[in-house]
Amino acid sequence: MQKRTSWMTAIGILSLFIGALGMLLSALVILGSVQIEQSLGDVETSLQQTSDREFLNQRTVRLASETESELSEARALILPDGIVSACLSAWLTMMGIGTLLLRPWARWGSIAWAMTCFVWVIVMIFLEPVEFNPLSWLVVLYPVTLLLCFTQRNWRVAYTRHSTEAMSA
Repeated sequence: MQKRTSWMTAIGILSLFIGALGMLLSALVILGSVQIEQSLGDVETSLQQTSDREFLNQRTVRLASETESELSEARALILPDGIVSACLSAWLTMMGIGTLLLRPWARWGSIAWAMTCFVWVIVMIFLEPVEFNPLSWLVVLYPVTLLLCFTQRNWRVAYTRHSTEAMSA
């Protein structure tokens, strides 16, 4: 029977850890989005009730208007981002378990997860809910790591051997 390597074990454990952490953070984002929605509603009401004469100058009026539009744009993306992140995190957790058990579906599922993450990052860059700085690109580090590992010949062989040995047993 093919044994998993220490790298496979490390990737499996790391996938479990990142997935569980991602689910926790996603839950906080989803719960926070409800509170943000309430707060943004209060801010919009306050901005609408404040008359133009209460503002000191045109610049303040313009800044208040820009803030309101930025809040509206952010509001539209907070909950969907939390939901997508929760789903991706649950998926990664399952792939971590499969990786530790050398299940063939874990190899393909991890590759698909990495590709889905790339697509999601591209969508987020395109929609620009937040400004991406160089540090933001660290979010693609783990998907790249998974792609590099799961596409290596020895990993393919390990998962293929484990699959055929499990079928013949």
